[in-house]
Amino acid sequence: MIRFLLVFILIAQYSQAQISVNPQTGAKKSFEEIIAENKGKVILIDYWASWCKPCRKEMPEMRALMKKYKDANITFVFISMDIEADEWKKAAEKEKIVNMPYSYMSWDIKKTDLSRLIKVSSIPRYVIFNKDGNLVNADAPRPSEKELETELEKYLKM
Repeated sequence: MIRFLLVFILIAQYSQAQISVNPQTGAKKSFEEIIAENKGKVILIDYWASWCKPCRKEMPEMRALMKKYKDANITFVFISMDIEADEWKKAAEKEKIVNMPYSYMSWDIKKTDLSRLIKVSSIPRYVIFNKDGNLVNADAPRPSEKELETELEKYLKM
C-alpha cells in the first residue's frame, strides 16, 4: 500500500514537468507527453552536458545500448544541461544524438518537477521508467556498467 502511494505521488509530481526546447527542431515536450507517446516502452533518460567529460565518455556505451536494443521497446531520451544552444548542437552532432526523436536542452533543468523530485545535482545521471510510465530507478547505473543492461532486461520482461 505504501509503495502504491509513493508511486502515485511520484507520477503526480512529474506529470506536468516541462522539458525545454530542442534547439535543432524547436520541439517542446513535457514528461507527460513523452510517457504517453511511449506507453508500453521502457524509457531511459540520460542527463548530460557538452562540457561534462564523464557524460561524453559514456556516450559510445549509450550508442551501443541503442544499437543493441533498436528493436526492443525502449525509448532513449537525452536531456542536456547546456546553456548555449551552439555548444549543445556541436556536442549532440559529435555524439550522434542531435537528430534523435527525444534529444532536448533544458536551461532550467533544476526547476522542473521531475528534476527536483529525483534531485539531479550532478551528471551524468540516468533515470528509468517502466512500461507503465512509472519511475522505477531515479539513479540507474551508467551505460558502461553491465548492471544497466540487466536492469533494462528486467523491465522489458515485465
